Amino acid sequence: MKNVKLGLCIVLAAIAVSLFIVHFHQTEARGAAAAAAARPTTVAVCNLTRVFADYKWATQLNNELNERRNKIKNEITSRRNAIDKLTEQLKGYAPGSEQFNVKKQERDRQVIELEVWRQIQERSLLQSHLRLTKEMFSKISEAVKTVAQKKGIDLVLQLEPRDIQAQSSQEMIAQLLNRKTLYQSDALDITGDVLRLINEDFVANPPKGIKLD
Repeated sequence: MKNVKLGLCIVLAAIAVSLFIVHFHQTEARGAAAAAAARPTTVAVCNLTRVFADYKWATQLNNELNERRNKIKNEITSRRNAIDKLTEQLKGYAPGSEQFNVKKQERDRQVIELEVWRQIQERSLLQSHLRLTKEMFSKISEAVKTVAQKKGIDLVLQLEPRDIQAQSSQEMIAQLLNRKTLYQSDALDITGDVLRLINEDFVANPPKGIKLD
């Protein structure tokens, strides 16, 4: 009988301990949830305009774009000169003659080829720029996330300029109504941290395929 009572006491004690442990963890979880709910949301701002302007990758891309545009411009000038030369040669032939028709067909062919080539080059340039800009924005977004998590920031907003550039009161009112942020402290600005992170990453790990298509 004593053994039965002893065993029953042990079982009851084990149940009591288990209930206490469960209650303790539930209380701890509720306390953590309450603390998280009570913690104010931490907000920061980031100037994307400045980030893109000072991003080394963006600078290199702009240089490559300008170089590509200059090559296209030079090629267009060269082809137009050839077309102008054919147009000038047409003046030496009688309209309707065989020589005139041959030169005219050649000139018209070059005009069409130039326009098609120009459109293809411009479309390729725009597509390449769009693709690389998306890749840059993805890198910037990751940097913003990294900086925010490191600093314990919950929300990052786009930094809006304090000065309003408007030519009329209607334009100024429109700009004011479109604003999402009316005030931000300079201490909230993480633009510099984001820039340092993406530029350090660019130097350490240059993106592959940075050249335009």
